[in-house]
Amino acid sequence: MFCTSLRGRYEWNKVPAILLTSEFPKWKEHELDTFDIAFPITSQTTGSGSSNVFHILLFSSVDLKESHLVSARIQRLFYRQGGKNVGIVFLLNEHGQEDNSPKALMALQASFLSDLEIPVFLLFSVESLEVSMNVIQEQLGHTIRPSERSISAVTLLPYCSIHPPIPNHARNLLTDMCSNISGLLAFVTTREGIEKLTDVLSSFPGLAQNIISFWHGEYIVE
Repeated sequence: MFCTSLRGRYEWNKVPAILLTSEFPKWKEHELDTFDIAFPITSQTTGSGSSNVFHILLFSSVDLKESHLVSARIQRLFYRQGGKNVGIVFLLNEHGQEDNSPKALMALQASFLSDLEIPVFLLFSVESLEVSMNVIQEQLGHTIRPSERSISAVTLLPYCSIHPPIPNHARNLLTDMCSNISGLLAFVTTREGIEKLTDVLSSFPGLAQNIISFWHGEYIVE
């Protein structure tokens, strides 16, 4: 699947037409909040045939001009997915612009990825995106392992808000309510859970809604 917002991004507005013309795989367009592209990856190394979904953010040197938005998107995707099955596709020089993309790429890695382990895949033209996605999908199917690194719930919890980090005292209240991220998710997906969450965090104005909004961007995986 891919995000419909790509239609409004100058560097990426050709992507929907390119992907929708593909016969196999069939791409679907959705309104997404956390990522730009997602596709299934199936492990070829274990013989189990188990599937995961890999989530990708698309960036170019133009996108990096809004550094605060880039940072927020990267952190939200990384922590929401537990640091697993996420990646960035970076577009090198496009539309005849001054070739500042290598410098922008270094800035991306130094400023936004110094503390996060996220692979960056280079893209040389938007027109080659579909082919690149197929190659990445195949490579990931051969490299994924059952023991793939994951991040503990304690590490993730501070970032489960649209305005991270969650204050220490509020974090302690949340860990008293639920022992893991799955438990927190259960609270934000039921009326009773939302009411309890709002009550427990009543001394932190707006925090409960920020946590709820963090999880309600999208769950669709096809």
